[in-house]
Amino acid sequence: MSEAAPTAYDAVAYPSAIFSQTAPDRLATIARLAGLSPPPIAGARVLEIGAGDGMNLLALAAAWPQAHFTGFDLAPTAVARGERWRALAGIENAELRVLDILTAADHLEGPYDYIVAHGVYTWVDAAAQADLIRFVDRHLKPGGLLAIAIATELEAYDGGPPLPPPDVGREDGWTYISQPVAIRVDEERAKIERIRQLVSPDDQRTTTEDEIVLYRVTPGGLAEEAAVHGLEAEELRHIPETLEHVASQVVLFRG
Repeated sequence: MSEAAPTAYDAVAYPSAIFSQTAPDRLATIARLAGLSPPPIAGARVLEIGAGDGMNLLALAAAWPQAHFTGFDLAPTAVARGERWRALAGIENAELRVLDILTAADHLEGPYDYIVAHGVYTWVDAAAQADLIRFVDRHLKPGGLLAIAIATELEAYDGGPPLPPPDVGREDGWTYISQPVAIRVDEERAKIERIRQLVSPDDQRTTTEDEIVLYRVTPGGLAEEAAVHGLEAEELRHIPETLEHVASQVVLFRG
């Protein structure tokens, strides 16, 4: 595969986080409560779509050494950072790869018992959303579980004071700052306008302006799209807002 082009998250890192709701034991428990028989976690193959630097994936791999975890992301710098962490921690049951959802199906060997996608479905347009669902249809084991988190509670913000707290990350002496300054919401999408700063170890500062687009998706709309490919929605869970992340809904599907 040719070397991936840098993304906005190579210039200014996306804040890392651990999402406990993606843990296979939690997904399995929710499935049992819904009357399903989830795949055994021992020996399970778990895939995270849009894994970033892998902090979430690596935490899960460390907690479940009897399972194998694969994650991919489009940002080469984030993946390289996660691979450094993996090597330093001696985690052998996980791997991170640089892949695009549009072509990932051709470079991964399924099937997977559990597939999770935290946020990425909301970040891509309708065509890429359909590609993601087709990818899952191809790589989720029959009876396997898919968990997709979508942002559902975005409110307009005109940039007036006080500003929300910025996302701040630090790595190897570099500081990454992303400050939201406005949120524009319409019927189809929300645009988050940001000022992003990269501060070097010698305190040199680079500032850029950009925006991200979050496409508005309802759990019902997601369920309808997935049903076309034979994925049945089983459960809905609400994740409250934090200082780092907007509130979201997690929809659990059965393969």
